[in-house]
Amino acid sequence: MFKSKIRMWSVVINHIPAARLESWAWWLGVFAIILPLLGGVCGWLSFEMNDTVTHRKEVETQQQIADSKDATLRYRLIDFLNSVNADIIPAFSAGTTHFTIELSMRHFKVLQRLSSEPKASEYIVFHPIVPLTTNGQYIPSEFDLKAALLKP
Repeated sequence: MFKSKIRMWSVVINHIPAARLESWAWWLGVFAIILPLLGGVCGWLSFEMNDTVTHRKEVETQQQIADSKDATLRYRLIDFLNSVNADIIPAFSAGTTHFTIELSMRHFKVLQRLSSEPKASEYIVFHPIVPLTTNGQYIPSEFDLKAALLKP
């Protein structure tokens, strides 16, 4: 079967004038050189486009992570204040913004850590008081809450 196909092409090629065969051969030679080059350029472009898309997705993901951290900071701060004293958030909703309370050493450190996070200043300003004497293990502390804490 393979030999019959070769003979068929031989018949076809023998009917084409020699000048035409030379031009066809020339064009096929040109395509044989250009096609691999175009393939390489297309491959390079696809890698570049893939890198661009990957970079954009990474930037978008980092922005979403940063946005979620801001939201979780707000919720963590509200949960923490409710765990310290359940009356803080209702008093803040009623209009009180400045609070002075005594915190245990553990709560003091948590509030200090939360208030030092990036963008925490949008929600809380913590004024640690260095006491001359402590009431057991409790430290007097002052902080101001900002209206952004209650905004959804």
